[in-house]
Amino acid sequence: SSKIELDEKGSKTFDFTMPSLNYSAFLYVQAGVLSPQNQQLFARKGVSVLPADIFIGVKSGDNMTEAGKPFTADIVAVNAEGKLRAGAILQGNLKRREYVSVRKTGVAGRLEWVSEAKTEDISSFTITASDGKAQWGFTPEKAGSYILTLKAQDEQGRVNYTNFYFYVTEGDAYWKQTD
Repeated sequence: SSKIELDEKGSKTFDFTMPSLNYSAFLYVQAGVLSPQNQQLFARKGVSVLPADIFIGVKSGDNMTEAGKPFTADIVAVNAEGKLRAGAILQGNLKRREYVSVRKTGVAGRLEWVSEAKTEDISSFTITASDGKAQWGFTPEKAGSYILTLKAQDEQGRVNYTNFYFYVTEGDAYWKQTD
């Protein structure tokens, strides 16, 4: 919030430095003006701010599979206009998460669940989306929730990423417990 003087046409331009963002955001600028007759006028303008000119999409027919069975996902890399980014290089990382849950005595002797997430790195890899599209496959050995993270850089070196979650079932799967 600050006070500025308007020019003879009743306008003012200004510059400001945008913070570096690693996520998409919608930013607003709002201004209020007090006329010589003490009438207040307000205006608001919003603008989308994108972290980079590359976006990654991941889609699978299902977000669940069984241990020992192949899981595949389709990947696309596009620019801000939605056009495919041929030759996009994506850095991938896959993690597996399971929960260790115990019942502990809480207030007034009441039992309550306490869960702790255990996350392990499964693999890191590179995918080249030669025509802006690619397919990724993985055969999980254990049950748990899996997080696929894909990162890419645009021509200015700005990074964007996406996370995709899928679940693997088997006899011993440990999910977060809640009361």
